[in-house]
Amino acid sequence: MCGFSYACTALTTMYLPGPQPAWMGDVNMDERSPSTLRTIEMITKVLGCESVYPVNPNLVLSTDDTTLFVFEGTTKENGEEEWDWKLIEVGNNSSVRSDFEVGSDAENSGGLRVRLTFTFTAAGLAAPPYVSVSGLSEEELSPELCPDGILAAKVKRLCKGGNDLHNTGWGWLVFLRADKKKSSADGDAPGLSIANKKFMHYNDDVLLPFIQSIREEFGWKPGQEIPEWLTAVSWFDGDIPQLQTMLYEAREALDVTESIIRNKHAAAATGTQQPCDLSPVFRLLKFIQKRLTATEDTCIGLKNILYNLFKFNLRARGLNLDGNPRKKKALIDFLLCLPEMLEKTMTKDNLRIAFVEAGLIDRETMNFANFDKLMGTCKRWVSSSKDVGVSMETKRHCEAQFNELSK
Repeated sequence: MCGFSYACTALTTMYLPGPQPAWMGDVNMDERSPSTLRTIEMITKVLGCESVYPVNPNLVLSTDDTTLFVFEGTTKENGEEEWDWKLIEVGNNSSVRSDFEVGSDAENSGGLRVRLTFTFTAAGLAAPPYVSVSGLSEEELSPELCPDGILAAKVKRLCKGGNDLHNTGWGWLVFLRADKKKSSADGDAPGLSIANKKFMHYNDDVLLPFIQSIREEFGWKPGQEIPEWLTAVSWFDGDIPQLQTMLYEAREALDVTESIIRNKHAAAATGTQQPCDLSPVFRLLKFIQKRLTATEDTCIGLKNILYNLFKFNLRARGLNLDGNPRKKKALIDFLLCLPEMLEKTMTKDNLRIAFVEAGLIDRETMNFANFDKLMGTCKRWVSSSKDVGVSMETKRHCEAQFNELSK
């Protein structure tokens, strides 16, 4: 059922009724496989129209997070860490302990965990990188200077290829204080946790501008009505803070206005259905990050930008990470290496192939979602074993039921 519900969700949201728009003029329709043609016929019957066309692959998006343990320097050549691990006894107040907090283990743990949020498209584009550090204490992120508990900085050249002085791209660096969830003053709207605030910030300041910039490449102008052929489909894993945020009435209304369809992956199937997880990017980042350092880097550009950012801008807005200088250095070292890491991992092929594996675009034309491939994310569907696999009779029965269950 997981594979079938995934297929129903994908096909009913990623095909639109009507004649083919102009952007499909470059698509070689003769290369479509029999399975893709059968999928299009199924969707045409479900939507009750004469013809359908796919959502533009530039507007088929997948958003997900990955966590890296970063430190200053590199691991040894044999892949072993430079320090020995030891068990640390955690106190009763561990839920609000900061990644930077100084404790008895400060001299033995010279790194910290950072979370990277990425959005990829089926055409091979990527939104600006979003680096977040959570769990800061009130001493590290002042409640007086930063009452919302989220401090975000738009950093020039913190992006793929940012070591090039001619690169005008940017990325986000975000610090989150470990605030407890509070109810709103008027009691009507639900209180926002720091995770809610982070998701809203990413949606409003990263995802929406990214989608708008793609649409502008097709001739759309801000303020104009968004035509149906520029509809965007955004897939996400849908953890609790994300679901809470997306279910707010105001957020739902914003999606309707911006012509964005939100689709959620099943938690148990993200490893086979979530393009970000299927892409080699996350695995390559974790591999390269341990072997890359900027401790001896003398290149100007991003290094000067980060120096001024931490010394002046962030400090003036309430950030103070001087309590543990080793972890602060580890964070800066990671940020300096990030542009090179992204350049090595986030290639167009690495991004597109993940959407093919998830069934969201076909391998032949890189445009059409495919029913068989979507169902193939269920291993039983593609297994040839008589004991495990699904019989051809059952497969055709599922196709026959698609018309009714998709309505």
